Amino acid sequence: MKKITPIIFIIAALMELLSFDRADVSDSKFKSLSEKYLDTDNYIYVSNEKYRFSYIDENKDRRFFILTSDYFKDFGYEGYTNLAIVFNNKKEIEELKIYKSSDTKSYVRKIQFSSFPKKLASYRSGDEIDCITSATVTCKVMISTVEKCYFLMDSIFNVENSNVVNSKIIGIAK
Repeated sequence: MKKITPIIFIIAALMELLSFDRADVSDSKFKSLSEKYLDTDNYIYVSNEKYRFSYIDENKDRRFFILTSDYFKDFGYEGYTNLAIVFNNKKEIEELKIYKSSDTKSYVRKIQFSSFPKKLASYRSGDEIDCITSATVTCKVMISTVEKCYFLMDSIFNVENSNVVNSKIIGIAK
C-alpha cells in the first residue's frame, strides 16, 4: 500500500499537467483583465492555438498584456502561480501581479505584500534577487517564469509584427 500512494500522487500531478489549457481563464475574463491592466477598453486582442495576448498602440509605444498560465505552468511549493504581466515594446515589464495562485496561501500573501513583485518586474536574467524567507520555492518559480517571459516577448513581437495581426484572429475588443 505504501508504494501505491506515491504513484497515485505522480499520476494526479501528470493528469493536471496534461489537462492544462486556457480553461483557467475564459476569453471574456481575459478581455476584462486586458481592459483593467491596459487601462483602456480600446485594445487589440490576439488569440490562436499558440498565443493569447492583448495590446494597445499609443503613438508607436505598444503595451502588451499576458497571463503566464497561457504559456507556462511551473509548480511551486504546493501549487501553480499565474502572473498578470504588462510589458512594452522595449521588453520592459511595466506591471507584474500575482493574478491567481494555488500555492501555499500564507507564502503567496507574504510575496504579494512585499517588494518582491516590484523587484521581479525589473529583473533581468542573471540578476541577483532576494527571495522571501519561507517562500523561496514560490519565488524561484516566479523568477523562472519571468525569465521565460523574455523569450515569449520575442515571439509575441514576431507575431504582432507579422501578417497574423491582419488576419481574422484579431479584433478590437470593446
